[in-house]
Amino acid sequence: MRRLTKETYKIYWDHVRPYQWLAVLMLASLVVGTVVDVIVPIFYKRFFDVLAAGITSPAAKPALFNIIFIILGMHALGWVVWRVSIFANNYLQPRVMTDLANFSFEYLHQHSYGFFVNRFAGALVRKVNRFSGAFEGVADKLYWDLLPLALKTIGILGVLFYKNVLLGAAMLGWSVIFMAVNYALTMYKLKYDVEAAEINTKVTARLADTITNQVNIKIFARFRDELSAFRRLTNEEFRINYFTWNLGGYIESLQAALTIALEFGI
Repeated sequence: MRRLTKETYKIYWDHVRPYQWLAVLMLASLVVGTVVDVIVPIFYKRFFDVLAAGITSPAAKPALFNIIFIILGMHALGWVVWRVSIFANNYLQPRVMTDLANFSFEYLHQHSYGFFVNRFAGALVRKVNRFSGAFEGVADKLYWDLLPLALKTIGILGVLFYKNVLLGAAMLGWSVIFMAVNYALTMYKLKYDVEAAEINTKVTARLADTITNQVNIKIFARFRDELSAFRRLTNEEFRINYFTWNLGGYIESLQAALTIALEFGI
C-alpha cells in the first residue's frame, strides 16, 4: 500500500511540475497570507494596550492611528495574497486533473485485449475518475489545511516563546502530542478507507455490468438473483461506510478534547 501511495504521489507531482512556477506563486502567497494572519492579532494587542493604559498625551492619538493603518495595510495585503492563492489554485487544480484524466486514458488503452476482457468496464471507469478526482482532495488538504496549520503553529510558537518560554514549551508539547495522536489514528483509519473505496468500486462495477447485460437478465429471469447480489454489496458498503464515518467522528471528538485541554491548561 505504501509503495502504491508513493507512486501515486509521484505521478501527481510529475503532472504538477509543468506548472511549477504557478505552484511557487501559490506557495509564496500562502506563506505571506498565513504570516499576516499571525501578525495582525499582535497589532490588535498593541492597540488595546494603548487604550487600556489610559494615555491622554498628544502622542497617544497618532500612535493609535498608526496601529490602525498598519492593521488596515496588513488586511489589504492579506486580501491580495489570498485572492492570488484562490485564483491560481482555480487554474492549477482543474488543469492538473485534466492532464491526469488524459494520462489515465492513454495508460489504460495501452493494455492488452485480455486486460479489458477480465475486468468490468464500470470498475475501470470508477478507478480512472477516482484517480484524477482524488488529486483535488489531496491538494486541498495539503494546501489549504496542512501547510497553513504548520505555518501558523510555527508562528504561534515563535510568538509564545518570545513572550513566555513556559507557555511556548507547553504549546510545543501539546502540538507534538496532537500531531502524533492524529498521525497514528489516521494511519489506523487508512486501511478501512481503502476497503471502503474498494467496495464502492465493486458496487459501481456491478451496477454497470447489470446495465450492460440487462437484456440477458430479462431473458433468463435473473433479476431477483442480480438484485440480491447487488443488495449484498450495498449492505457491505453501508457497513464499512458506517464504521469509517464513526471512526472519523471519534477522531474529531478526540481532537476537540485535546483542544479544550489546551485552552484550560494554558
